[in-house]
Amino acid sequence: RVAEVISWGLLEAFWGISMISFCLIVLFFYSWKLGLIVALTIPFMLLISVKIRMLVLHYSRDSRKINSELTAAFSEHINGIVVNKSTAQEARVSKEFQVLSGRMQGASYRAAYYTSMYIPLVILTGSFAAAFVVYFGGSMALAVPAIITVGTLVAALDYANKIFIPIVDISMFYARAQGSLSAGERIFSLIDEPLDIKDADSATDFDSIKGAIQFEQVDFYYNKEQAILKDFNLTIKAGESIALVGATGEGKSTIANLIARFYEPKAGHLKIDGIDYKTKTLKSLRKQLGMVLQTPHLFMGSIRDNIRYAKKEATDAEIIATLGLVGANHFVARLDEEVGEEGENLSMGEKQLISFARAILPNPKILIMDEATSSIDTITEAKIQKSIQQMLENRTAIIIAHRLSTIKNCDRILVIQKGNIIEDGSHSILMQKKGTYYNLYTKQLRAEKVLE
Repeated sequence: RVAEVISWGLLEAFWGISMISFCLIVLFFYSWKLGLIVALTIPFMLLISVKIRMLVLHYSRDSRKINSELTAAFSEHINGIVVNKSTAQEARVSKEFQVLSGRMQGASYRAAYYTSMYIPLVILTGSFAAAFVVYFGGSMALAVPAIITVGTLVAALDYANKIFIPIVDISMFYARAQGSLSAGERIFSLIDEPLDIKDADSATDFDSIKGAIQFEQVDFYYNKEQAILKDFNLTIKAGESIALVGATGEGKSTIANLIARFYEPKAGHLKIDGIDYKTKTLKSLRKQLGMVLQTPHLFMGSIRDNIRYAKKEATDAEIIATLGLVGANHFVARLDEEVGEEGENLSMGEKQLISFARAILPNPKILIMDEATSSIDTITEAKIQKSIQQMLENRTAIIIAHRLSTIKNCDRILVIQKGNIIEDGSHSILMQKKGTYYNLYTKQLRAEKVLE
């Protein structure tokens, strides 16, 4: 729609302005008085245009904004329809939709109302101008002696009408442009949104990394009143596997997100191989990084397409080798199979296996697993656990897990509490200390035995 308005609308506007200018010159040639009458109506039309424009744009903005809210709410409740039904919330959700729909209808109605007023007001103004031409021109033609001839009056009226036709066309273009402008504003406001994380002008690429990570007096917060990390220090050797353990909200995922540079420290430094990663480009860092999240996301396409998403040039031989590494050889014969929208054709365990393969295929030097096995069944988890040690070879691993039995083989286990490391050591060392980790592990082990 925007392209149509720009291409055809500008052409119409150019033609209209040219026609108006030509007709005004001819009118002034016939009679400067009649030409002045017609010319004086044009500012009134412009005033109407400006006033109506402001109203239409205001309500169009409201309409677009509410439409975004309505679309988001619709998507959210469709995805959560089982929860809505199981908690008997249909009536409340329906009422919320009615409120949003009512607001949408009101804003759209007002925008349409003022848009529909625009053209009639322009035509009415033009009609008044034509009436003035007939009145004053007729007086001049009937005067004794006659100031202008009847033929001149008819010609002047004809040219006056020819002026108002392109003005109406330009007005219609202007009205269409307002609708497109309100739509474009929503898009461009998102495009123009400043990036929170971006490369410095002097940033250079990581050529290759070993995978050593250092937090040096790092502070991080979402709001200044509540710090997540304060003077946080941590050194991870290249090739070391680190498990982060602790209650929800203690800062484990924040540490992982800082390493991936989804966030940046508010103070202090985060270094990769001894180099502050802010001096390097985001793309070169993330090429060295693999992530497996709790809820895997798959894109429309085949299993093959999803596995090689981060390495488009990967061959089938590389894909097959990676599937073997993550214990998913059964996918070899299914590489051309479509996964469906968000992987709807696959089980949660199958989606997670593909997510593991996708993360490992580019051979990242740093692997982050954030609750990567918590949403899958125990059988699939057991299969993955057998392969994890192979996956972790020659790469630094950051593993976040609530199932403590899955991290026993990590080089170090860090217990995080309120953004601080309160315990640090291997599974055997921490069990000997009989501290927080020991209590968490034994409590969880007893709970699992009860469930069995």
